[in-house]
Amino acid sequence: MFVRLLLRIIPKLAQGLAKLNSVNEFDPDYGYQVKETLKGWYTAQTDLIKSLFDFENDPMDRVSKLAKELGLSACLHLDTEFMNNLLKTDSLAHSDTHVFNILVEKKPDVSTLEHFGPRGSFALCDWEMAMACSLGRDIGLFYPFPLACSITHAINGNKQFSLDILNCLGLLWSEYASALSKTGNKSEEDLKNAYHTVMGQAGSFLFSVYYHRAIQMEFLPLEGNQLMTARESLGYLGLHCLNIGFGREYEKCNLDELRSKFTTIVYKEIERCTPVRPSRQFMRSSMLRESGRRVSDAGLYASIISNLDVEGN
Repeated sequence: MFVRLLLRIIPKLAQGLAKLNSVNEFDPDYGYQVKETLKGWYTAQTDLIKSLFDFENDPMDRVSKLAKELGLSACLHLDTEFMNNLLKTDSLAHSDTHVFNILVEKKPDVSTLEHFGPRGSFALCDWEMAMACSLGRDIGLFYPFPLACSITHAINGNKQFSLDILNCLGLLWSEYASALSKTGNKSEEDLKNAYHTVMGQAGSFLFSVYYHRAIQMEFLPLEGNQLMTARESLGYLGLHCLNIGFGREYEKCNLDELRSKFTTIVYKEIERCTPVRPSRQFMRSSMLRESGRRVSDAGLYASIISNLDVEGN
């Protein structure tokens, strides 16, 4: 069902974001207050990277092992380049384009689970994070939750759904890149730089928000060890994406090589997470509807607060 929704909105979403991101006349200082706020948030990312190299961090998980393979200097370079990328003013952006900020057209009948609105209409809400930033950030922030759903489907034995979502993300980039070329007259080099940003922004979200803070993870149909597996997997993917985005080894790669590297890494992770025997499926959307819960930023903020150590210990 999520795949059908993605396929329905991706063309319009890609074109809309490309049009916004291609606006030529804007104040480069627009939204500077947002960036100041984000600087404080991302300080925790630096601390998290350093903690992966603590000798007391034993037994190491796969994220720690990958970090040690890359090396402390390389990982801190990724963090520095991420912050430099955030401070760029290449384009005007919504800058908070995760899926929970997208309102989709109402279903004709709430009891009909397999159908969405016939026109595929949607609205992007919560514009308070809008700012001048790096080209590609909007697409990068859209990637994480579909990736989380892809890994979740794999863990639950639904490999084909996982691959379908991965293909949807490939389609999103293709539509976005095509629209940027037509609407914004972006060159191949511009698109390559934008894809670096997509990878880096998505990677940071996967690494800092999902792996470290477990925010939004409560919306996935996972419990116990499965949830821990998903968090580790997403942190592992996040560090890889950060490396594709800002790692020195990928600076000279062309766009096709960067896309191929990302797809290969995610595909291998899907393979790794898929059990030999598929587990029983159930539909989380039904559970949320029956419980009367609403997925919104208010709910996400509550999730953030519940995951913070308010006493500072």
